[in-house]
Amino acid sequence: MKSTHLILLLAGTVMWTGVLRAEPLQATITLKTGKVTAGFVTGAEPGSVLISLQPDGGGAFAVPTEQIADINMDEPKDWSTALATFSAGRYTEAEGLFASLASEYDKLVPLTDSYGSLARLYHFRCLKQLGKLEDLSSTLDKQLANPLALGNFYQSYFDDIKGWAILGKKDWLALGSYVQSYEQEQLSSSLPQKPFQKLPESRRAALSFLRATWHESQGNPDLALVDYNRAVTFDFGADRSLRAKALSAALRILADKVEKKPTDKTIRQRAYATAIVYRDLVGAGEVPEAYKPLLVKPAEEPKKAEPETPKEVKEESKPAAE
Repeated sequence: MKSTHLILLLAGTVMWTGVLRAEPLQATITLKTGKVTAGFVTGAEPGSVLISLQPDGGGAFAVPTEQIADINMDEPKDWSTALATFSAGRYTEAEGLFASLASEYDKLVPLTDSYGSLARLYHFRCLKQLGKLEDLSSTLDKQLANPLALGNFYQSYFDDIKGWAILGKKDWLALGSYVQSYEQEQLSSSLPQKPFQKLPESRRAALSFLRATWHESQGNPDLALVDYNRAVTFDFGADRSLRAKALSAALRILADKVEKKPTDKTIRQRAYATAIVYRDLVGAGEVPEAYKPLLVKPAEEPKKAEPETPKEVKEESKPAAE
């Protein structure tokens, strides 16, 4: 039987206002006094947990979280299946599973890293991976009425989700403020833009993509290209979905540049190289029809004939000194 360890840092006591939609979860509650109680968690509010001694949740009573040392709670049915589905990259299926779990255990959200908060977080992550950014934005807005309670580890995922939700709204002012909040001051003015703070590579890859889309919205395709390339190279392109989106965007910008300057060899070389990378890493040997001309390697300029080395001119004999 698998369980999760919940460290509760809330304080105060409130009246109970709701119950889980699913069956209560069996749990072992350890109080700070050392007393251990076996029961069933039926819900939570900021400041208290509702505990029942009955499997059906009857006769539940509120326990102030300030009195609780920890809770060892059984995982919900289908939790392992949902996690395995997400890890396998089957995000459409995982989205449905986590959306259902989040709805069933929404009354646990006030507990830090509870199944209610984690189910909704994974639901958000599925929407992000599927590119359903408008749905992500609207779902996140609805969740503001019942804020997720997350520890430091999961909070970093949620912080990432916030940026993608802003992109879903196409709120460019907010997106600019979001990415700039993760930048650090430049140590050298020679850099085209500020580096990001020391964050995990996966976060910097995502931030690079988000900043690139912001640059495009501001009419700066050249800076966008820099960040799209960073989105691919940070974390060695571990996030396949992000890698595909970044390469596709870079190819779109370069194709537009080639169309405007078809004789510019430097641009054509960059477009050719990007098309090859897209073909091999993303397109399973193909590129979109509109970009297939970019797969033709630019012709190399013929080598210029080297000028002949002039023959050494014999120095004329000088008259002997008198």
